[in-house]
Amino acid sequence: MAIGVAAVLVVSGCVGATRVSVEAGSTSDAETVTTLLAEVQPAVDVPACVGELTVEQKAAEMLMVLVDTPGRAAPLVSQRLVGGYGLVGDQAAEVAGQVAMVGSVATFPLLVSSDEEGGTVQRLKAALGELPAARSVAESMSVGDATLLYRNFAAKMKAAGFSMNFAPVLDIGTGAELGTRTFGNDATTVKNYGLAAMQAMTAAGVIPVVKHWPGLGTGGADPHKAAVPLGTFEELRTNDLVPFEQAIALDAPAIMVSHGSISQSTGGLPASISREAITELLRGDQRFDGLVITDSLGMSAVTMHVPESQAAMMAISAGADIALVSKPEEVQPAHDAITGAISGGLIDAQQVDASVARVLRAKGVTGACPALAAPPAGDGGG
Repeated sequence: MAIGVAAVLVVSGCVGATRVSVEAGSTSDAETVTTLLAEVQPAVDVPACVGELTVEQKAAEMLMVLVDTPGRAAPLVSQRLVGGYGLVGDQAAEVAGQVAMVGSVATFPLLVSSDEEGGTVQRLKAALGELPAARSVAESMSVGDATLLYRNFAAKMKAAGFSMNFAPVLDIGTGAELGTRTFGNDATTVKNYGLAAMQAMTAAGVIPVVKHWPGLGTGGADPHKAAVPLGTFEELRTNDLVPFEQAIALDAPAIMVSHGSISQSTGGLPASISREAITELLRGDQRFDGLVITDSLGMSAVTMHVPESQAAMMAISAGADIALVSKPEEVQPAHDAITGAISGGLIDAQQVDASVARVLRAKGVTGACPALAAPPAGDGGG
């Protein structure tokens, strides 16, 4: 299906987001954006490094790739096609050495992540030991003990070279085949344990990515396999969104947007590629100005609408800071699609810079680019 893209500018000050939409194809787009920019505060403090990057390098910063071993990310990292990677599948005991190898060929700081939820979703058991499922933690531990558990585990992740964790899960209930991945069936339990995990990871120096906004607990299907229709935003706000709203109030550094479709808001599209979901609701209504990452864009809930590379471009256009692609083969097409959309004016340059600024700040880059930002001498693959 053909889906048009509009230029969207998201600007927020200390009291929340100001949302400005510019319809694609308008002859006065540039003048409108320039005028509005003069009237509002910038979304984030933009590191000087942002202005030093090419369009291609900015596109790379807004892409992460899922790989089954760190080594598979090495060529993409050395060629500066992605800003980071996440792991899928069980990893070897020596994964820390593999992460270090990839870091040695990097030409720019990376975000390195895994899905360490615990229980059925844990990649690093062989290297770091087992982590109990979220449901087991909530049923058998106090919040204080859970905090210590997650802080200690995150410290081990940090020591192994990981800077990010695609966790904790803040969904309520067991819908969408979540099972024991959630802390409970009520908002209070999920909020108490999920936010404790979030803060524990942050304290250990690992960026927690709370998920799967706006909540899949009432979903009737697994997004890996099918579309996941959800209720209206107001309906979700009475329950599913409660833990996320509390996380935002506690300065959650990052949120993963799911592929659930929000009734009366996303027009049947997954939230992950919907401007109405990300820019209007998450950024605007909920006033979240942290890092927005999509769930893996290779799931059927997305690819039933558009190819993955187009979904990556649509996610960035919609306001996501990072599009998460499902495998190395999807990186180049996604990078080309995002670069083309930026160069062609389909994604506003100010929005791009705001997103890249969030990514750089998550990497600890707050001023000029590190010396590693020089163009790579070779592909560095291995």
